[in-house]
Amino acid sequence: MDGRRKIAIGYPHNGGVRECFMSSLMNFREFDLAHECIMGARIPERGLYIAGVRNKIVSSFLTTPFDWLMMIDTDQQFAPEDPYYLLNAAEEIDAKVISALYFGILDGQIAPMWWSKSSKGDPCTVPNITPGTQEILGFGCGMCLIHRSVFEEMEKRYQDDPWKWFNHDITTFNGHSERFGEDLGFCDRVTKMGVKMYGDSRVVIGHDKSQIIDLETFLKVAQQRKDDEPVRERIIDTRV
Repeated sequence: MDGRRKIAIGYPHNGGVRECFMSSLMNFREFDLAHECIMGARIPERGLYIAGVRNKIVSSFLTTPFDWLMMIDTDQQFAPEDPYYLLNAAEEIDAKVISALYFGILDGQIAPMWWSKSSKGDPCTVPNITPGTQEILGFGCGMCLIHRSVFEEMEKRYQDDPWKWFNHDITTFNGHSERFGEDLGFCDRVTKMGVKMYGDSRVVIGHDKSQIIDLETFLKVAQQRKDDEPVRERIIDTRV
């Protein structure tokens, strides 16, 4: 089977998922069956510790013949065509790792879940979002697409680590040693491998918290801020 245009969709869960996610997944499946049938497998994995669950998803994915793993969190809402858009964007620029744009809440404020580095060298959310694709240094795993070659290379490099992909490696934050969250731990290892990561702002998905946090919600909040306040630059807390 030719896996070059096939994706496996993996999602961690604790026994239940949000209705918005399940509706999105079902709508995508219907859309996909009427188009290219790019979905080759579905890999749900249940567990309470997210890093271990994500690693189990990757391990299962590598037993498939498909080239791409799309990791989606179960509190996300996306359009049926979004997986296509993300795959097409990756192929357009020959990206091996690419993320959709979504928003979360940091320190009580809405912020994009794409990461950069502050002037001090600490992880922070991106200061600017540009139209189309842009290079980023990390992302949350709300919806991301990763080529199998990245996982295979990481498996070789970290062969003695029981968690070869998603992990809690130690970093320096605010002058102190801290542990990465599992998603940024993965991104840090990708960066050390010399693989570039990208985000595509044309693929904007919703995040179901107390309300759906989407681009419209974010812009409403951003408009209420003072002109000299950084709208998107938020220092993250990497402590676990």
